Amino acid sequence: MTQRKKMPTQAQDIARIVSFVVPGAPSPKHRPRVTQSHTYTPDPTGFAGRVAGAAIQAGVKVYDGPVEVSFTIWRRMPQAWSKKKRRQMHGAVACVTPDVYNVLMAIGDALKGVAYPDDKYGSTGRCVRLWGEIDETEIVVMPLHFVEYQGKEQP
Repeated sequence: MTQRKKMPTQAQDIARIVSFVVPGAPSPKHRPRVTQSHTYTPDPTGFAGRVAGAAIQAGVKVYDGPVEVSFTIWRRMPQAWSKKKRRQMHGAVACVTPDVYNVLMAIGDALKGVAYPDDKYGSTGRCVRLWGEIDETEIVVMPLHFVEYQGKEQP
């Protein structure tokens, strides 16, 4: 007789949602470098370490199933902008570097072993980059459960 794993209740899932803030500007995932003896990926600003440290400090535990990772990147507005423009642009979408996809890869790699055991468990939710007063990245980690489509056939 096989035993089925109990699915967590909605209240247990809500209790496992963890959000935390990583101070400073985000750094994208860099390309791997190859030397004669080994291959490594540089992290000149230590962003991956800051993400992992903030996650551990916030109490993120390794989830046993798929995980949704959502994040909001707040970019500091340029000092040259007038007060009027700063008021208008606060919270608006920021089209600046680094691009969201490379930051997503950096965050995903930093949370491997902290929020999930392997990359295959990580899924992404909402990723947005906005103008704000300071550089910081807000990250939310929560369990992700698949919802069955009732009455619909899969293609």
